[in-house]
Amino acid sequence: VMANAGAFTQAYGYWEARYKYCASPGINNSFWMASTSGKGTDIWYEIDICEGHYMNKMNTNLHETATSSNIKQHSETYRSQYDLSPDYHTYGLQWTPEYLYYYFDGVLVHTTKNVLNNTKDPEEAFARLSSAVLSWAGTITHKADGTAQVVDYVRIWQRKSDMEHTTINPYTHTIVPVEAKA
Repeated sequence: VMANAGAFTQAYGYWEARYKYCASPGINNSFWMASTSGKGTDIWYEIDICEGHYMNKMNTNLHETATSSNIKQHSETYRSQYDLSPDYHTYGLQWTPEYLYYYFDGVLVHTTKNVLNNTKDPEEAFARLSSAVLSWAGTITHKADGTAQVVDYVRIWQRKSDMEHTTINPYTHTIVPVEAKA
């Protein structure tokens, strides 16, 4: 897990990690970010770029709150036809003031409107990579012993202000106009 004390923080940009899932059910393999104030305060948010509860699923989540008792969640699940644990895969997020674009191996898999509490001037977030043993992530067995989420890299880009209405495709390093959303 990346600690938040003195860690790199940023609002917006492209966030990407390349890693292998832990090859065991019952493990939550996560690449996520949280506002620097964190849970327990009146206003916080969490963006899960990838929560891999099962070895063939990628969950994307946006948790936001206006008060500590009013938590809203915006989620989507990408299901793979194969086990994601044997190979490295890239999980990415293009975070803009208007939208969040989630990527799996360079392919856009989910888009959601940015509904964070303070979109005009969001609190910066710090990146986290974590693995956790959780009963709702599958049956916990001895297969978890000796397995690990293996991280190849984490990359975070910041957008220039004059590029506010473009999407950066990090796989080709080209700038692609963002289509207007209704």
